Amino acid sequence: EHFLDHIVFSADAGVWKPQPGIYCRSLQALGVSAAEAVFVGDMPEHDIVGAQGVGMRGVYKRNHSFGLHEVEPDDTIDNLYELVEVVEGWLRD
Repeated sequence: EHFLDHIVFSADAGVWKPQPGIYCRSLQALGVSAAEAVFVGDMPEHDIVGAQGVGMRGVYKRNHSFGLHEVEPDDTIDNLYELVEVVEGWLRD
C-alpha cells in the first residue's frame, strides 16, 4: 500500500464498480485528471471497463477466475511489480 497514492474500497464508499462515481471519487482525492491516472484491477468487466469509461487507463492484473472475454485493457500484468515497467513504457511513448 505504501506504493499507492490512494486506495478506496467500493464497500467503504458505498459506490460500486463499474459506476463512474467510485473512480471520480479517487480522481478527486488525488487531485488528478483521468488521463493522469491508472487503475489496476482483476475483474475486467467491473474494474477495467469502469476505469476506461471515465478516461483512465485500465491495467488488468491477471486473475484465472475472471478472464478478459471482450474487455481490452491498456495492459496486462501478473503481479504489481510489473506495473512500474508498464507505466515507464507509456512515458517513453
